[in-house]
Amino acid sequence: MTVPDTQTIDFELDADWATLWLNRPDARNAMSDELVADLRAQLAYIATRTDIRGLTIRGRGDAFCAGGDLKERNGMSNADWQAQHLVYERMVRAIIACPLPVIGAINGAAYG
Repeated sequence: MTVPDTQTIDFELDADWATLWLNRPDARNAMSDELVADLRAQLAYIATRTDIRGLTIRGRGDAFCAGGDLKERNGMSNADWQAQHLVYERMVRAIIACPLPVIGAINGAAYG
């Protein structure tokens, strides 16, 4: 399996330690549907690697993560929001289930 080509998550490997960078600095790394899908793809890839011993998640720019992307949520129905929330829960579960130690390098703002 090769490193997924993701637009909103950057993968770096330094020896045996991986770093995933949330890469939406213009949106303060707000969680969009694309970012969540990209993060899950990168986590699935990392879980297949036997040479990686740990993972750091960081945010590019001046914020770690501004929470959910409110611009993306604007106009969503309750059903749409609930469906999106389930996808976000799966992303959090993927982080929790990661077989490696995961460190959140919180720089700047981090909102829920």
